[in-house]
Amino acid sequence: FGHSAERLLARVKREYEALTQSQSEQSVRGEKLDLLETLCASQIRTLFNKQLVILQNQSVQKLKRALVSRASSNDHLVSLDSDALIREAERCEQWFIDAADRLLIPSMPALGYGSARAEVHSVLRDFATKFAESPTVQLQAMKRIQREANRPPKKAGASLLGVNLSITGACRPAGTGNFQVVSSYAKHGHRANFVICNDADLAEQSGEGPVPLFRFQPALNFDLNP
Repeated sequence: FGHSAERLLARVKREYEALTQSQSEQSVRGEKLDLLETLCASQIRTLFNKQLVILQNQSVQKLKRALVSRASSNDHLVSLDSDALIREAERCEQWFIDAADRLLIPSMPALGYGSARAEVHSVLRDFATKFAESPTVQLQAMKRIQREANRPPKKAGASLLGVNLSITGACRPAGTGNFQVVSSYAKHGHRANFVICNDADLAEQSGEGPVPLFRFQPALNFDLNP
């Protein structure tokens, strides 16, 4: 965008001077050129600001996708600690900076992205910091704990085939995740977990798609201990 805008400004000036060469001695020629350049600069400034907003939104979406991917594929909470999440936010912020640099126009030094970068920095850090406490991560952690708890203890002296059932349920009404209830019940190796969290609006905005109000996921576990 930056180099294209620079070429456009130079071409407009060049073509105007060529078309008005016969009036080169008249002062109105320079006044009209100033007016034309001001008009072009105003339109370019509008496009520049729109491009910055697009980059801001894209950087936030990149962070959301990266963190959701981490939570979905993570078997241990190590990669979801606060330092790892902040590093992910820093990578997305650097992506924004690299992309915004390409928007800069040498002949319009007043155009910058300092305030837009500060907004991105604040939003990305805030989202990354709060993500570890989000329902998505808590549900993944609960599933990991469930898998460990469902493993029956080994008995010495004989082979044992352990079979147990686990059911994980979730109720996710509309909201932004400010209300959460987690319950769990276990007996004889069988376990039931249920989560209530009003985060459907937040999840859909994060790209999960339509979120069902109720969801149940049964699992049958076999454990053969020699």
